[in-house]
Amino acid sequence: PPPPAAAAAGGRAAAGGKTDDDAAKGGDAKNTEAEPKCPYIVDFHGVFFTPDRKKLCVVLEYCKGGEFFGFVTKNRFSEATARRYFYQLIAGVAYMHTRGYAHRDLSLENILLDENGTLKICDFGLTVRMNDRKAKLQESDEHRPGKFRYMAPEIFEVQPYNPFAADLYCCGVILFVMLVATFPYELPTEEDERFRHIINGRVVDLLKIW
Repeated sequence: PPPPAAAAAGGRAAAGGKTDDDAAKGGDAKNTEAEPKCPYIVDFHGVFFTPDRKKLCVVLEYCKGGEFFGFVTKNRFSEATARRYFYQLIAGVAYMHTRGYAHRDLSLENILLDENGTLKICDFGLTVRMNDRKAKLQESDEHRPGKFRYMAPEIFEVQPYNPFAADLYCCGVILFVMLVATFPYELPTEEDERFRHIINGRVVDLLKIW
């Protein structure tokens, strides 16, 4: 199956085996149109080169509501509101995972809202496609995908990790922020007292801090 919207446009060899020239010719765009769309992933409209052919431009769905980050961090969500948005997030992630794609940079900053307030996952620049859902990746200390406050501990510690499981870990952090309106920790390391509560199964103690 074709990759999610922006991954199709980006021409990532790891994702779809296409070059930027292939993407600009429209092959991936045609495939994306044939694929059933997910309402929780930003829609892909096409790609084109600038006249000097130095830049590849990606045309995506306009999301009038802006970044989810600003919407979430203003106030704590009720459980009902958090449940609604978390369902949309998980549905979008499941759409990707069932097609063999792991996002690897899920965050509040990489989620948009459309004019109806529907959640839209975006920014697929670190997306990878893997045929084996149980396989693990190994990164270097200089290249750890994602943002520290959402990053799975094994990625932060430069250990082998499963990118699909790491995506779900990010979703858990996002859910926490929805309910508490702040991040559970700054760094996923035992040096952070709040993170120690999580790895020791004491999430209730973590919540008492707030």
